[in-house]
Amino acid sequence: MILAVRHYIIVSYFKEKTVMLEYTKEITIKLDKTLGYSYFIDYEHPLAGGNSGRVYLHRHIASITAGRWLGPDEAVHHKDHNKQNNDPTNLEVLSHAEHARLHVGPRAFIPVKEICPSCKEEYMKERNTQNYCSVSCAQLGSIKDTTLTKEILDPLIEKYSWIALGKMFGYSDNGIKKRARALGCTIPVRRK
Repeated sequence: MILAVRHYIIVSYFKEKTVMLEYTKEITIKLDKTLGYSYFIDYEHPLAGGNSGRVYLHRHIASITAGRWLGPDEAVHHKDHNKQNNDPTNLEVLSHAEHARLHVGPRAFIPVKEICPSCKEEYMKERNTQNYCSVSCAQLGSIKDTTLTKEILDPLIEKYSWIALGKMFGYSDNGIKKRARALGCTIPVRRK
């Protein structure tokens, strides 16, 4: 499909300032079969993507309608969800976050009361991936080996190096140090 765009000139008035976009090239409209959007090739276009020179028609038309070239932080939404309907009244310029909210819809997760498996306190679960009431409880909960306790480790920290402690309990030096922090042990400041 060839679309001859002779004079695409829009004049907008913003606070006593005139903005004019002009695009007068003849373009050949193609269809991106993967994404479903119409596009044309123009290597010098301000909206051209990378080295391909691909300019999506809906972004071009929204820019012309807005009287400015869209930035990379802006998305164009098709109000009727038809990617081929590039009528200016069907296009809306949004931030990427606003655009995502439109397509994702309302939050699917409803907060519920749960019992923290670590401290056994009741808490409000705000998202599906939240399993503990706090970060410190999540750290304690991530410890699979419960035989090493604070009571065992605390007195040994002053006597031995992290390397020696790691060898005693089957951890690396950093691993035993992280385990000590997670258990709430007193970590001394050591000189090298």
